[in-house]
Amino acid sequence: MKVFSVAFFRNWASGYESERAGAGRGVFFVNYLRSLVRNHWAVWPDWKLWIHHDERALEFPYWEKIKRMEAAGLLSLFYMGPSDKLCKSMLWRMIPCWNLDVTHVLCRDLDALSTPRERRAIDRWVDSGKPVSALHDSESHSSVMLMGGLCGFKTQWVRDHWESYNAFMGRADQLGIDLTYHGSDQRLLDAEVTPAAAYEILSENRQTLGPKDHPIDLQGTHCGGAMHVDPFVNWLKENRSYCPKLDLIEECEA
Repeated sequence: MKVFSVAFFRNWASGYESERAGAGRGVFFVNYLRSLVRNHWAVWPDWKLWIHHDERALEFPYWEKIKRMEAAGLLSLFYMGPSDKLCKSMLWRMIPCWNLDVTHVLCRDLDALSTPRERRAIDRWVDSGKPVSALHDSESHSSVMLMGGLCGFKTQWVRDHWESYNAFMGRADQLGIDLTYHGSDQRLLDAEVTPAAAYEILSENRQTLGPKDHPIDLQGTHCGGAMHVDPFVNWLKENRSYCPKLDLIEECEA
């Protein structure tokens, strides 16, 4: 089983919980749940969608629709308890690596649009047999090898190196990385995973990812880039054939 893994939570250290976030304060990410499930079934129908969440996710009215989607078999929910550290919660996305039924895990951001172009790159990675995937499709991705929302793992390799999720998290303390603050998840990945994988990372950039040659590709800016929810949701409604579960998704939202 292959898992597309995301995290949904609220944490005081997030920039989206500060006054600077304006109208998006505290509610920025919930709107992306509408695009997430549609997007998943359009691009990753043979992968499982797993959402790891805290108790504050339940505050949003849309969460009842997400629960109905789980009951309909569209996704799986995993309650993780309180979000005590911002980037530790981001790394909830790695937890499926320690599930023996899972062979591959993709860690992705909630506010990004997955595309067939990205899917082709991941298929190349799976076929390569390499244990780690890294995508870089923007100049903003150049600071580290492993982006927290654009990395993938062959799970057996992860389990061979770290016996548990808690053991992996413990390395942050040993390396002096405070997971409270933005960007620290990527610091841990680059300090711990990148050296362990050495030359076994399949890294793709804008050139090797290839052109945007699918209608869904044109709905976003780049792999991992933030996207506008309403235009994508409306476009997919007019182009229903790209999402085989759209009728069921809309039924769960009704």
